[in-house]
Amino acid sequence: MAEVVPIFPLEYVLLPGLPLPLHIFEPRYRRLVADVTAEGGSGAFGVVLGNGGALRPVPGRSAPGARNAIAEIGTMAEILENEPYADGRCDLLTVGSSRFRVLEVDDEGKPYLQASVEFLDESDARVDPELHARARRLSTRYNQLLADITGSDRGDDLPEEPARASYEIAARLQLTTTDRQALLAAPTPSQRLRDEVAVLHRELTLVGITRAVPVPARVLQVQTSSS
Repeated sequence: MAEVVPIFPLEYVLLPGLPLPLHIFEPRYRRLVADVTAEGGSGAFGVVLGNGGALRPVPGRSAPGARNAIAEIGTMAEILENEPYADGRCDLLTVGSSRFRVLEVDDEGKPYLQASVEFLDESDARVDPELHARARRLSTRYNQLLADITGSDRGDDLPEEPARASYEIAARLQLTTTDRQALLAAPTPSQRLRDEVAVLHRELTLVGITRAVPVPARVLQVQTSSS
């Protein structure tokens, strides 16, 4: 059954089980936080990839536009901590929980986007144990290679449950937002693990040859001055 949830578009892909700290300063998102944390509120909102990239418009009750250019699959962000400031801003610590599919967008009812969504199943029942084990082995090799190059070891511990492990592996991979969104949108944990095995083989080869870790394109941008 469809539910209506507040939507927070970000240039970031939130994965279930992973933390997301946020600094809230825009008036519309202050209102969103106030609404979901009020008495009887859900304490959660939907995070979707938006504001850039090759994202298709999602059908809504209003004319398609920039505010509707969001990804179809998103993740609920559950608020764990809320530190308010006197001027109305706040710092949130959230964690990803359930995935959802956006069915319809409403950009008129509230200052922020709302969407009618359906929540997606995360069953581990049909995951091949060998596929799960193979993805874990490759992830361990990948983490060890990155540790050798960067000197920073993030550890090899992964959750035992295949669905949770698949999201943790996706979080550890050095990927573009487009690639990470594709992993989030995989229909089943089995498909996500299969996709990750392919990506891990590719990244192990590339990083092993170049001995370099990719950085976001914005890090390489040259700052210009109007003077």
